[in-house]
Amino acid sequence: MADIECGGYHTVVRVKKHHHGNQYYSWGTNDHGQLGIGSFDSQSYPVEIKKLRYKNIVKIAAGASFTLFLSD
Repeated sequence: MADIECGGYHTVVRVKKHHHGNQYYSWGTNDHGQLGIGSFDSQSYPVEIKKLRYKNIVKIAAGASFTLFLSD
């Protein structure tokens, strides 16, 4: 894991891959879509946020019911 950010009831992590960039995973409560996985289903285990797979994210922030990914 390279980064971890915790919201009210959810968690987001960045996993650094040596030659394949970064991957982002989230889990927890998702009633506002804060997991970024394209649904409002809560997750009890880490699920990859596939739409961020090839993005260069420079900052992650999470709050009670949101997650923010800042790209370059």
